[in-house]
Amino acid sequence: MDLKNVIDKGSCPIINSIIFANGDLYVLDVFAMNISVLCKSYIDSYFDFNSIDDVSHFDVCCSCETDLYEVCGGDGSFGSDGTIYVIDKKTNSPVWFLFLDCINPIEKIKIIDGVIYAYNNNGCLLISIASPLNNIKFIEEDNNIGNNHLNC
Repeated sequence: MDLKNVIDKGSCPIINSIIFANGDLYVLDVFAMNISVLCKSYIDSYFDFNSIDDVSHFDVCCSCETDLYEVCGGDGSFGSDGTIYVIDKKTNSPVWFLFLDCINPIEKIKIIDGVIYAYNNNGCLLISIASPLNNIKFIEEDNNIGNNHLNC
């Protein structure tokens, strides 16, 4: 299975991870809202050891675009899941997909200087589009969903 199939089917592995278009899957450790890479694997490896039914179905709740990228945020099968993925607009190909089981659904997205601001009911997740690994962090903001910046 490749990342395009994951997005097209609306179902992703149930594991805190970021998946890249080449099939690299980085398992993420989410401890006290600090996110770090635990190990590298591959999306095919996930399905070698897990049933095709061991997936979370996700829905897109919001999106935002730049000249280069479309960024979509949403929720998974369970109440606390959040998803974010990036599409390269020139090739219409996925760049990466993030699934976290503890961030709650993403309700609004902004992009400022190549950084995704993904808002949920608890605050904001910041992620670099170009280099998301080890560049993911939570910040607490008031729940006006970031109205002090340009919004999508």
